[in-house]
Formats: sequence, C-alpha cells, structure tokens
Amino acid sequence: MEPLRPRGDGCCPRVLSVCLLLLAALLWKHVSTAVAITRGDFPEGFVFGAGASAYQIEGAWAEDGKKPSIWDTYTHSGYSIDRDTGDVAADQYHHYKAWPAFPFKFDLYTYCFRIRSQSCASWTDDFQEDVKLMHDMGLDAYRFSIAWSRLIPDGHGMNRPPPDRRACRSSDDFTAYADVCFRSFGDRVKHWITVNEPNIEPIGGYDQGYLPPRRCSILPVGLGVTCTHGNSTTEPYAVAHHLLLAHASTVSLYRRKYQGEQGGRIGLTLLAWWYEPATQKPEDVEAAARANDFSLGWFMHPLVYGDYPPVMKRNVGARLPSLTARDSAMVRGSLDFVGINQYGAILVEADLGQLDRDLRDYYGDMATNFVTVPFESTVTRNQQVPRLGLRNHEAPWALSKLLEHLQTHYGNPPVMIHENGEAGQARALSLSRFSCRAHARFLSSPELMVPPPPPPGAGHEPDPSGGFLYDDEFRAHFLRVYVEAALASVRNGSDLRGYFVWSFMDVFEFLFSYRFRFGLYGVDFAADNRTRYARRSARWYAGFLRGGGGDLTPAAAASVSTRTHGSTYSE
Repeated sequence: MEPLRPRGDGCCPRVLSVCLLLLAALLWKHVSTAVAITRGDFPEGFVFGAGASAYQIEGAWAEDGKKPSIWDTYTHSGYSIDRDTGDVAADQYHHYKAWPAFPFKFDLYTYCFRIRSQSCASWTDDFQEDVKLMHDMGLDAYRFSIAWSRLIPDGHGMNRPPPDRRACRSSDDFTAYADVCFRSFGDRVKHWITVNEPNIEPIGGYDQGYLPPRRCSILPVGLGVTCTHGNSTTEPYAVAHHLLLAHASTVSLYRRKYQGEQGGRIGLTLLAWWYEPATQKPEDVEAAARANDFSLGWFMHPLVYGDYPPVMKRNVGARLPSLTARDSAMVRGSLDFVGINQYGAILVEADLGQLDRDLRDYYGDMATNFVTVPFESTVTRNQQVPRLGLRNHEAPWALSKLLEHLQTHYGNPPVMIHENGEAGQARALSLSRFSCRAHARFLSSPELMVPPPPPPGAGHEPDPSGGFLYDDEFRAHFLRVYVEAALASVRNGSDLRGYFVWSFMDVFEFLFSYRFRFGLYGVDFAADNRTRYARRSARWYAGFLRGGGGDLTPAAAASVSTRTHGSTYSE
C-alpha cells in the first residue's frame, strides 16, 4: 500500500481521526470525573447484575446424569489453550447444589434470579455459598445459562434425523428444549434469552474453526487450527440463518403458549463491538458502517425489518440464505428486548479488493481491515502489560455510540447490557495494521496474545508480588466509566434497562481458558474447593449498588475472607 502523505494543511487523515478519538476520550474522562454518579441516578427498575454461563462456571461435567456437551467434546480433544477443560471450572454446581429451597422471587435472564429481597436474610446469615456472595454484593440479578446436556441429557426426545434434514430439525429440537425450560421454570422466570452471541458462534465454529465444531475450509493452515471438514464460504451464513429461525420459533412458542400466563419477556443477546472508521475518508466511514451491519445488523435487521441488511445481500449474494415470506413474518418483531455484550471499539478501514476474490468467507465479504484489534495495547508480546496500561481498552464512548445506533437504526428497542468487563493478567500483540483475515488469525491463535501458563500449582491469578490479585483497580475503573456511559445514554433517550458485569467470578474462558480472568471474585483454581476471594472491583461494585458512588480505596487482604465457601466485605 502507498504510504500516507500529508494533506495540504499538513495533517494526516488517520492522525486526525486518532486525535479526535483521543480528544473524545479526554473529554469523556473530564466529564466522568466531574460528578460522581450513584445508583439512585438510574431509573426505577433498572437492573444491575453480573453473569456467567453453565459450561464456564459449573463443573460437574459428568454428574447426576449429565452427558457430554459439544464443549466437553471439544476440550477433551485437547483443542483449548493449555488443553484445559471446564470439567471442574469454578465448581459452582457444588457450591449451588447445597442451596436451600429459594424463599425469594426469581427474575431470570436465561436465567437470572432476583437477589435483593428481605427474605434472603433469614437464611443467608447461615449460608456461605455463591448466592450469599451475590446477596452481600447487592446484585439485583444473576445471569447464567441452563445446560441443555444437563436438563435433557440425550439432547432430544426423538430419533436423530438423516444428515440432510438435521439443519431443519435443529430448530425443532431447540424449540422443544426451550419448551421444557418454559414449562419447568416459567412460573418464576421473567426474562429469557434464547441464544447468546449467535453472530459470533457461526464465525468461530464454521468459518475460522477456533470454536467447536471446528469446521473451516479457507484458513486451516498456520493459524493453530486444523479443520478436516467445512465450507467457510457458505456454512457461517447457513448456521446463523438457522439460529435466527430457532430463536424466532422459540419466541413464537413462548408468546403463544406461556407469555400470557407467566408474564415474562424474551429476547436474544449479540456480541457488539463498535466499529469506528480509522479516518474520515468516505470509504472508511462506509467500511465502519458495513462492519456494523455485518456484525450487529446480521441479526438486528431481520429482527426489526424482516430481512438481512442490504449490504450483506449485495456482498454475499446467493451464499446468504433467503428468508421466505413466512420466515420473515415469524422473525420480524420476535424480541421483547435485545441483549448486548459490549467490550469496546475497533478502528476499521476499507479493503474493497477482498471482494474480487473468487472464494470469500465472512471477513472477505465484509471487505474491511481492522486497524486496531480487541485487547490491543502498546506493549509487545514479550512484555507484561502494566495494570495502568489496561486502561487502553476502555472505550465507554463506544457503548454510547452503539446505544445511539440502536436508537436511530432499529427503533430504540429495550436493551440489556448482558456482558461488560475487563480481563486481568493480559499480554497483548501490538500491530499497527490488522486485516479482518488477520483478526481471524488473532482469535484462532490466542496463544499469540495471552500470558504464559501459570507455574505448577498456581491456579490463582497472581499479582506482581506473587499473591492473590486483590487490587484490580484497573477493572474497578473500567466498570465505573462504563456505568457512567450507560447513564449518559439513558439520559440521551436510550431504552436501556439493565447492566450486567462479566463476570461474577473467574471462569473458564472459551478462547483463553484460565489465562484471562474477568471475575469480580477471584477463584483459586489450584484449590480443590475452588476458594473465592473478593477483589477490589467487587468492593467498588458493592459500594455503588448500596447507593454510594463506589469506593476505589484498596482492599486490604486482611479484610477479605478467603473461607472455603465464600468471601465477605469489610465495612
């Protein structure tokens, strides 16, 4: 590519764009520190919580009749980082299994329950399990998933159809599974999510092969992935299409059979990076819009308008499945709310030359280069990321732009932020230019950007002194500026109704195993009882949820219990 040349006024377009972003960040910092916000600033009924998911936190992978899930098969085949598994993970299955009958109201987000209830006090005083930690923190709700292979071990109640009919039957099987959930728990569940991140699973599992079931065809060489089956040009779109239909079928069932009596709400959750143009050149502005359409619009457009985004139909062509009139009618409007998982922003520029290739996958169809990447910082792969340096990942303005985009493009639907958080102990790969194809390589070779495995016996996340990481000020700061951005968006008219931190405690991360830790609570994975310990970010969040502005005072190790069954806050 020809090197950038200054314009007549001596200002490089990319430098100007970066300067504007820096100015926006500085202004945001000035605004965010001007007045401390409190929980009381949010509308009545706004939900604050934290989350995890079944495979990532439960453990007990083969207990009480549970059969292997696709993730059990994947990790047992040695495909994860360090060949780690979720066989035990944070062992929440056993920390949960002893819970008494719940004496308080459920309020699930596939599913989450309401924790802040006076009736909790009668039993949490004597009970030191994970719900006690949630109650002590002041969470309104806890978002987690129901393991299909635990609830219905055989996956379905019928004979397996022939291979050519499985795609159609997968929607039926999923709807039947959801029917069991609605029938069993719907009297207590008020918020359901059908599918989490259906806009990323088809890429990881059927285009790049870095997620199960490891199907790909275009990029199997040199990326840490060896696919033996798949078609990267067609399968991601077919899989996403059937996920969309399964979602719509499930929503239709719920509304027809259960919603009137149970009074719940149902939606789905999308991974939502915000794509920002690297420069203000028209082609880069268009590239950013195209990336947002390929990512967020892939599902939001049919859910709101009944069809895929025009740019996807134009670039993908016949490889993009068509929605029939019946499908379109079923899909359109099939959400009572949309969940978003938001972790930051990515700068992009146009790369229209990718459209000239005969064989193109999802990233080729997007025709966009990533100039910056998720988790990027200024350090090299051989350096430890300074704690302060992790603030480079903060982009609260991206959350604001994303919510504004949902307002202006999709009719301002009710929104739940279902995941937002920051990882600790990261090492990063610093690149100045990063294509979408390289981004796939980045994700499918996570060993390039994760820290080395901990020494034998060190299952916890060490701080520089070698002890437990209590002082995660970087994460507390991250949460504070994003909560401030959420409030600003509410005041700007966004129909935002809740905010959930990822994650409540350390879990098995799908891409990074146990090398990245997102938890408000740390977990000692080397301990048989998986001891929990409160981090500084947990103390900040608890202070905020109690009605204060949140306290960034360091949490002294002596003031935090590391008992087998929980941790407590010092007042």
